[in-house]
Amino acid sequence: METFLLGEPLNITDVDVGPDGALYFSKGGRRTEGGLFRVVYTGADRRPEPADLLTAVLSQPQPRSAWGRARIKELRQRMGRRWSSQLRQAVEDHQRAVHQRLQALELLHVYGPPPAVNLLIGLRAEQDWELRAASTLYLGMYSTKEARDELIQRLNDPHPFVRRRACEALIRSGVFPGSSWFPTPADSVLPLLDDPDRFVRYAARQLLIRIDRNLWRDQALELSNYPAAAEGLLAVVQTATDASEVPELLSRELELLQQRPTDNNLLSLLRVLHLTLAKGSGIFDEDIHPLIGETLLSRFPSGSEPLDRELAIALADLNPPGTIGKLVAELNVQSHSREHQIFLVYCLRTIERGWTAEDFDSVVAWFEKTQAEGWKGGASFFGYLQLLWQDILRWMPPEQRLAAEQRIPSLNPPELEPGEAPLHRFRRENYTETLSEQELEEYLLFDPMAYGGDPEEGIEAFEKAFCATCHRFGDIGQEAGPDLTTIGSRFERKDLIEAILYPSRTISDLWEAEEIALRDGESLIGIVTRQTSDSLEVQVAGGAIVRVPVANVEARSASQKSMMPEGLLNNLSLPEIIDLFALLEKGRPSSSATADQ
Repeated sequence: METFLLGEPLNITDVDVGPDGALYFSKGGRRTEGGLFRVVYTGADRRPEPADLLTAVLSQPQPRSAWGRARIKELRQRMGRRWSSQLRQAVEDHQRAVHQRLQALELLHVYGPPPAVNLLIGLRAEQDWELRAASTLYLGMYSTKEARDELIQRLNDPHPFVRRRACEALIRSGVFPGSSWFPTPADSVLPLLDDPDRFVRYAARQLLIRIDRNLWRDQALELSNYPAAAEGLLAVVQTATDASEVPELLSRELELLQQRPTDNNLLSLLRVLHLTLAKGSGIFDEDIHPLIGETLLSRFPSGSEPLDRELAIALADLNPPGTIGKLVAELNVQSHSREHQIFLVYCLRTIERGWTAEDFDSVVAWFEKTQAEGWKGGASFFGYLQLLWQDILRWMPPEQRLAAEQRIPSLNPPELEPGEAPLHRFRRENYTETLSEQELEEYLLFDPMAYGGDPEEGIEAFEKAFCATCHRFGDIGQEAGPDLTTIGSRFERKDLIEAILYPSRTISDLWEAEEIALRDGESLIGIVTRQTSDSLEVQVAGGAIVRVPVANVEARSASQKSMMPEGLLNNLSLPEIIDLFALLEKGRPSSSATADQ
């Protein structure tokens, strides 16, 4: 890399290339100096002018950009009737560079007339794979038998990108389960499920599930080599509309599991198994489900965290005897990452039966470790641990649960008061004790629980945070600052969060304060509401008006600080902050709605 252009600051707001080929960019925003600049190349090694119009259009830089399109339209108009014939000749001209032939093909497609089917078919024998791929793409724009037959042949192209393009083009040409034109998909598409290129396999499966499954389902279930076996099973599962198929699918998956696939192949097969179990939710086969569970338990642990996580998901669902013991043993392996340990608990929390007192004690010890070591993460991390803890507690016998809650009081939710919303659970009393401003910002922005709240309760929070001292919301508060009644319809949550947590970061022109230095060494920050030859009337924070004699003013300057003080949320608990945002965003409930409730 090399520096092309340097500025301090160079806060670019937009950049583009103009019709003249020069680079234009604008800068500014956020109270910084704005400007429009042009960068022109003046070096001696400029590209020579094209010899003719065709060469000019085929060598046009950035043909998909706005300025490139404008230039091409101008050249097309100048070429007149020669446009289409010369571009077709350029596509077939083996003496031209490949990129020019590709550009000629794209220009025909974009600006017309579209490349004919016979022209595209003729490119099948091209040595360069990019030309074959491009022509395959454009063949997908046609729904004729001739075009589709050609695309089916290209499923066997030697280059993987062309095979992928052929699958995509066939889908684009209009394939759906009722189609009768697709001959023997089991012979032409199924082999691609074993392609070394995973993108080809994905495209082939997407094509397959759009074809009448009666033409390929049985053959897909018979596949035994990987990755085709997993891909074929996945296609069958994805197209299954009746849960009655689930036992047959599980039986086939059990056969493949009992063949002891490698770890990588097992990983692919497990993901199909998960989908099958989800499709058959509520169905339990006494002959199949226990055998699948035992087979998977024999592979756990594998030593690979990605595979062990997929195994843990299936084991938690099937719960063969010994599952909890193995998961708990892995939980206590110190070399495992914290993420992996948390995932194991995430799976354990769903298992109701099979626990021993020793298993519970080991999991409680793990939670103790997270508190002793001060595990931290995003804004919702602590609440997530609390939720895991509560899920584990519900399976414990009453005596052991009470002892566990006494061992780790920090993870226990406060007792709910009569009529208190469940949202208040899992929250500490005051966020300043546990969350930084950044963590609070992330919590309010990304945690779903931060979007609950009660607007009616938010009125009390509005007053407790001193918002009502300067702002009006409906019929409450004062008008010393901006009216916030409709703030929720004018700003997104991230803007509200920034305005409250960092009020001086962006100050509205309408509410920009002045810093007035007085001759006695004091200073005053506020908005000058009235000025005479003798005095200034300054509205300070809280709405009070202070009269300052002009003779006492030493200097006046724009204040870099907002009149709105920082730390207004410090007086609120997290539930109160959530209620405050509910009020700002949803508005105050009407009196009639309150009466109906």
